Amino acid sequence: MEKVTISKATLEALVREVLEWYEFDTLELSHECDRKRAVILHEAIEALSLQPLLDAERKAKAQEAAAEWRARQAAEAASEAN
Repeated sequence: MEKVTISKATLEALVREVLEWYEFDTLELSHECDRKRAVILHEAIEALSLQPLLDAERKAKAQEAAAEWRARQAAEAASEAN
């Protein structure tokens, strides 16, 4: 296999694209090809030291979703009170 050099920015873009795909279509780790994909993805995330950033982004999304849910609940409660 030939070695290819790509920039960190390109690798990060590819990693993020793959993560986006798997956000909607899960890896089935009982399949060997999916286990290989998971290992490769994990290695790329480690090589880029992306995990802390990915964790922070996931936490921010969860907090945003929770805030939206609380706002909807408050709006429903207010409309029921009227």
